[in-house]
Amino acid sequence: MLRKRLLAHSLSSSRTRLAAAISLAILMAGCGSSNDSDEKPIVEEPLKPVFQSFSGKAADGYLVGALVCLDLNNDSICGSDEPNALTTDGGNYTFSDLDETIDLSQVRLLVKVIAGQTIDEDNPGETVSQSYDMSSPPGQIDFVSPITTLIDNQMQSNQEQTQEEAEEVVAQLIGIESDDDLDLTADYVEASAAEGERGEKNRRLHHVAQAIAGAIAVVTEDLKNQLDALDDGKLKDAKAAIINTVLTGLTDITTAIDQANANNEQVKIKDIINDLKDTIEIAEDELEDAIEQAKEEREARKTNIEILLTQQGGLFFLEQDKDYAFDESDGSCTVETSLSYGNFQVTDAIGQFSFQFYNPDTGLFEEISDDEDNDGISFYTLGQSGWTLQQEDQLASVSFSDDGLALTMTMPRDGKERITAREFDIVGKSSASVTRDNNYWRKALGNDFSFNDEAKAYFIKGEQLENYFILPIWQGCNDEASETAVANCNRVRFGEQQSEATTFEELITLQAPNDENMLAKAFHLHAAFEHHLMAALFKYTENDQEMHVVKYFLKEYDMGSDGQMSEKVELVHVGQWQQQEINGEQVISLGLPHWLNDDDMDDDERSQTPFLAIQDGAVRQGIMLRQGITEHKSVVINQQAMTQILTEFDPQNLGNKLAPKACDFDDDITPPEQGDAPVLVPDSANTLALADNSYVVTGKKELMLVSFDADGEVVVKSNHRDDDHDGPATGATSNGMVNPTSGTEPMDDVDVGSWVINADGQLLLDFDSHWVLLKVEQGLFSEQIKLVEQHEEADTVVFDLISPLSPDRIVAGETISLMQHDNCSLTLHLNPSDDDQGTGFIDASQCSDIKENMGDQFEVMWSLGDEGEVVLQPLDAAGEPLEQAIHLFTVTIDDKAHVLMTFSEDDDDEGHFELWKLIVAN
Repeated sequence: MLRKRLLAHSLSSSRTRLAAAISLAILMAGCGSSNDSDEKPIVEEPLKPVFQSFSGKAADGYLVGALVCLDLNNDSICGSDEPNALTTDGGNYTFSDLDETIDLSQVRLLVKVIAGQTIDEDNPGETVSQSYDMSSPPGQIDFVSPITTLIDNQMQSNQEQTQEEAEEVVAQLIGIESDDDLDLTADYVEASAAEGERGEKNRRLHHVAQAIAGAIAVVTEDLKNQLDALDDGKLKDAKAAIINTVLTGLTDITTAIDQANANNEQVKIKDIINDLKDTIEIAEDELEDAIEQAKEEREARKTNIEILLTQQGGLFFLEQDKDYAFDESDGSCTVETSLSYGNFQVTDAIGQFSFQFYNPDTGLFEEISDDEDNDGISFYTLGQSGWTLQQEDQLASVSFSDDGLALTMTMPRDGKERITAREFDIVGKSSASVTRDNNYWRKALGNDFSFNDEAKAYFIKGEQLENYFILPIWQGCNDEASETAVANCNRVRFGEQQSEATTFEELITLQAPNDENMLAKAFHLHAAFEHHLMAALFKYTENDQEMHVVKYFLKEYDMGSDGQMSEKVELVHVGQWQQQEINGEQVISLGLPHWLNDDDMDDDERSQTPFLAIQDGAVRQGIMLRQGITEHKSVVINQQAMTQILTEFDPQNLGNKLAPKACDFDDDITPPEQGDAPVLVPDSANTLALADNSYVVTGKKELMLVSFDADGEVVVKSNHRDDDHDGPATGATSNGMVNPTSGTEPMDDVDVGSWVINADGQLLLDFDSHWVLLKVEQGLFSEQIKLVEQHEEADTVVFDLISPLSPDRIVAGETISLMQHDNCSLTLHLNPSDDDQGTGFIDASQCSDIKENMGDQFEVMWSLGDEGEVVLQPLDAAGEPLEQAIHLFTVTIDDKAHVLMTFSEDDDDEGHFELWKLIVAN
């Protein structure tokens, strides 16, 4: 019995095997006798080997027929000598008889989803059409998913990052709040069946995982031939590069999923992936750079940021800006670039930024002066003593950790942040290592540029250390009663009468929401949101529990086929609000989902939470920067690298001619030598359909206004917007009303030519330098005409008919609110009149560019134009009409009502024009 126990003990613990064997030998020797000579010698049984085993699951949905392996050498490849298994029903895999020397707490799992073999149980009976890989962080062996793949990628790209820290980053990326009780490494498929909030959160996580898997598969498939040709030593970083590019589309993924869930719509993963293809693409000639960048991130190491900032000239960063314009003389796109660089260093515990801008006239980088840099922005922040007035240009106070590896910086606009740096090697490498998104800097340095031995680069990580409350100050408005200037126009107005709120109680409805009270105390959100949003607060008791509910509404006006406007108020989200006291001040935090934010916002802006506060006797809106939000992978360089860049900088390398598609035109546009225009025989009926009509044509970077004269003349006006804008163009980024007294020449291009349309619907636009041939596809006699350009790729062009803005709306006492894509909104208040003319005013308090020159509100006279449209004539401070006139037209684009403004001076109709989204008319 004793022998069996000792043997059993030796099998259960490898560390005691030798001791057990010795003890056994001693005991057996002690049982013998010198007189027992006939007794047979004892033969020891050989010790049996000790094995390990474990089981787990692999999922996008549960995956059947996927290969799972232990990545023992951490090369992200399933080696032939590494243990592997195939998943079965329910995504199950089992490993048994594993050598006891394998430390499972340090092993990563790899999952290869194989096209034509693996079945995703989300789509039972169908094998997947595209292969892709997943992984798990070290020790996470019971569940592998697209979510664990993101966590593992974070840890592989930063070896000093813990799994907990990596999970916090991934949670932030996929829109999970820090206080959500959601395990990112758990089986979300099983948890999706749970009831209530837990099930809802896991179903969302399942959808996010599906979309991530689909995105990884798309990028992997696009690069299949190149990946197959890579050396094994590069595959680890190539797979990381694929994950990194998928991360660039993660905000779009979560936005689409959350918006579908909020609208109780089906989440269509395939549609989401199709919309993302261009965003997450790695071009063939960019793969090597992407692999190198992934390697740099993986090999980067912590560095002493205190020495860098106080003793070695600080850190430098590169920036660029660009504008596009189409040059019809040679069919090219002209780009105007603005290059600059900044420096941050610390002296006497004060951080100081400085900026240098390249001046093409002098050929030098010139420092911007303090007066130019100070834009006069002021705001309040919530500190220990309550609301404190701050200025944008105040310096940063800093302190360093004892080991110099971390910087704590406090700035009035950003709050308190913890910043660390990780150095990576750039010696002998091209500028691509540090320019990345700044491709014009790369062009200016040329293909032969490489960094010398003293150059260094760093990845910067910033973390928000505390919740930070900011109340912006908006200036330029007048008090309605006294007509005197108001110190801060940031005021919350509520209800139908748009009354100014001075207490929270005025905004809160003390009963459950119903059809009658839903909008009674609603107010508009004026933070940086693309949509014209309204919020309504409710406080009531339900099932002995006090409810704090906020409802968000999107209010728009749609134009019907009869030309009449109809109001549309749509409930888009229901959340919770919370009132709390912070440093002696009352604050209401609003639970606004990130998908309701402006599409142009970066991830840092999306992390801002709106709130309400009472300051100086008025309820005002502000934003809170949330604690724990991190920003990763900003690339900066040392002084020696910056010096080398400036030494070898050559602006002649920049060039300014691009392919036509950069300006949203097709490459096949033919320059002036295209030959004679075709001869078309005009058709009277088709000619009548276009004569004396004007149409809007929208593109990503250009807005055109096309007017057909009955005498055969066509006028095409076009303007361009910058490259940082999503969606259709709305016109120039500076509004026509910014400074109507300046007399500045309009920036729009104007082409005048002739037009003819034949019986087959072929439309010829013939100008002095070129001609364009289109063919009507449908809708010639309707408000929207679809035409096809008659060239090799046959792109579709849409003409949307404009109509005069009718004075009937003024007679009906409508208030018209407009918004541009740059979040500049206006409200038109025009007084009714029976004389086809009258007075009114424009509220420009929510458009900083306009109110800077015209004030928060300015008076106008209105009358009727030659086409029956409403014409506005702004008045100066003395009540005298300015030279500029604003003509208002309506147009429906993508089923959304818009207002087209054309600007003229002294009866000159060759002026500027802009497109505004019609938000509200009541």
